[in-house]
Amino acid sequence: MTIHYTSMVEVAVEIVRFVESGQPGVIECRLADAAGMLHRFIDKVPIFTNADLDESSRYPLTGAIRCEELRRWKDSQGRLVVAINTGHPDHVESTSGETCFSVLAVQLG
Repeated sequence: MTIHYTSMVEVAVEIVRFVESGQPGVIECRLADAAGMLHRFIDKVPIFTNADLDESSRYPLTGAIRCEELRRWKDSQGRLVVAINTGHPDHVESTSGETCFSVLAVQLG
């Protein structure tokens, strides 16, 4: 059974490194999708966290991306999977230009 609806949620990401100084600084994050594929995101610190990060911060850290929840379903293993769009509301895309991902529901906050 598939449930279709749209709501705003946050998906957890791992902040792995500081990329560039500035106001604000730029960091790299990683998101593992439901299939275990890693997706990289590089953007300004406030997109992922309220923490004051710089090159001397200890990584990895936990962060999040605000996103739109598109639908939920159970996969063949019985896991609750959620389709999300990171392009809304903050126009966040992976380094390969993707904004739509399938993640496990436990990754959402």
